[in-house]
Amino acid sequence: EDRQVEAIRSFGRLLGMSFQIADDVLDYLATEQEVGKPVGNDLKQGTVTLPLMLARHDPAVDGRLDAVLAKPALDDADYAEVVRIVRGSRGIDESYAYAKTFGDKARAELAAFPPSAYRDALESLTYYVVGRRN
Repeated sequence: EDRQVEAIRSFGRLLGMSFQIADDVLDYLATEQEVGKPVGNDLKQGTVTLPLMLARHDPAVDGRLDAVLAKPALDDADYAEVVRIVRGSRGIDESYAYAKTFGDKARAELAAFPPSAYRDALESLTYYVVGRRN
């Protein structure tokens, strides 16, 4: 039973990581209607997320993000440019890969439980989190 307690704790942590990364990607890819908040909202609030960090290290971006982000104040056009650059970078695909990896690890934790409809539902949740659009 201790193993199951630890497994479900780990499952929750890993699923949460997967969810957060997928949510961070949606901030760059989804429309305002899909997610209920403006695209690039995290960026406008000063939150640096994984897609942005990974995009900054994409050689194809070639310093363009840093040039925009170095401005003392960003306007709507600057935010739109950052979103455009991140969308075109490896940061999106690499972030999804991280989200999938966390989902896979979360699913593996469920091996501590016998097969059941509950376990199946939790397994399905790991796929939903990465594939969601809102």
